[in-house]
Amino acid sequence: MSMTLRDRLAPAKNGVVAAMTVALFLAALCGATARADYITAINLDNPISDWRLGDAVGSGTALDAKVRMNGAATSVTFGATGALVGSSDKAAQFNGTSSWINIPDTADPTAYTMEMWVKADAGATTSRNLVVRTDNSGATNAWSHQLAITPSGHFGFYLYDQGAPPLSAPKSITGTTTVAANTWYYVAATVANGGAMTLYVNGQQEATLAGIITLWTGADRWQAGVAAQWQNGSINLS
Repeated sequence: MSMTLRDRLAPAKNGVVAAMTVALFLAALCGATARADYITAINLDNPISDWRLGDAVGSGTALDAKVRMNGAATSVTFGATGALVGSSDKAAQFNGTSSWINIPDTADPTAYTMEMWVKADAGATTSRNLVVRTDNSGATNAWSHQLAITPSGHFGFYLYDQGAPPLSAPKSITGTTTVAANTWYYVAATVANGGAMTLYVNGQQEATLAGIITLWTGADRWQAGVAAQWQNGSINLS
């Protein structure tokens, strides 16, 4: 089992996300100019961080192209075939048991967009964590800002809205696309304090929920591929 991940974290922009995700998805299908078009589109969005996961085989570091917060890679295999047609860019493969990336980040977001390319192998199309924000207690104890594949085999977006008690509550949305093995998907999620949480798959909005009050604070890291609550089970990303 394996799954491929390319990841970037960008500030949310009202009214822009849907058009942006469509543009990036189409850029990946346009042939030899795919890489240039894709990188241009990413940079125009001025992402906070961009982990392209094309690091050298054997590396223990997932480099942030924005030189903001590199991740420590454990048992991750770099050099897997990437998503973009006509590009030599590679991806990272996670084995589903011991592979993960830890990215220290103490800045609590008040609005963000998460975007990634994902490809699941056979046997990895349900109950898989993609990326999650947590603290030193671990993602099975404290977690939010999570993208995952749900037990039903769809992409899901989960967060904890700490709001003002008694309004504090976990909130989640689930997409409609059934995840197929050995197929690339471009997944994006956006949310903002006082706004809505929205999930896109391949440039199409698949779920949204209004009424988000205050995003969870107090976490100090992002983790990819690690076992987490909400959807139990680790993930293989390749």
